[in-house]
Amino acid sequence: MKWIYPKVINELKNGCTSFLSGNINIKEIQSIIYNAEHQIASLEENWFRELLFLAENEIELIQYTFNNEEITANVIPIIESILNKIENYS
Repeated sequence: MKWIYPKVINELKNGCTSFLSGNINIKEIQSIIYNAEHQIASLEENWFRELLFLAENEIELIQYTFNNEEITANVIPIIESILNKIENYS
């Protein structure tokens, strides 16, 4: 299937890849996820917007419940999950 908002998805995918490569920090990827979430408005992709909403909130929670040394390790699986959903939908 094709994404209705391919530019948004591409920016999100690039942001996720940059985070996993260590090129951007948690606040930056959280902002990218938030922006993507608010740009996806179609009913067909509502499931993905909901996934991004939950991911962004989970990242926020991790930042308040884990030590600084543990935060990135706990955020990585969330970002990998987003990338996995993007790849499996495309």
